[in-house]
Amino acid sequence: MKTKISGKQLLARAKKMKKAKLPSDKDIDYSEIPEISKNQIRSAKRVGAGRPPYGAVPRKPISIKLDHELLEELKKEAKKEKIGYQTLIHEILEEHVSQDDRAAKGGRFSIDPKDKGLRSTR
Repeated sequence: MKTKISGKQLLARAKKMKKAKLPSDKDIDYSEIPEISKNQIRSAKRVGAGRPPYGAVPRKPISIKLDHELLEELKKEAKKEKIGYQTLIHEILEEHVSQDDRAAKGGRFSIDPKDKGLRSTR
């Protein structure tokens, strides 16, 4: 069960965090970190601008708010399907707005194949 805190308590925690001093680079002990070999450097691959796009057009990152329980259920389902939960959400949304599916159900939206934009059917 989550502990509820007041706004004053939250502000007090934030102030403490701001006052906390981060160590400088010279204060960090790097002695236990092994050096990278020339072979490791040669075999390293550049990631570039991130993940490659799915399909011809890269996907657009967005931010959405979901109920905790809903997100947990989506994650469970995605794990069963052995896919990422964001991929599952994408597939659900894609299916929901697909032209054939929405037209067959007399749905509210359809996709215009010319410009891939949503069109209201009402």
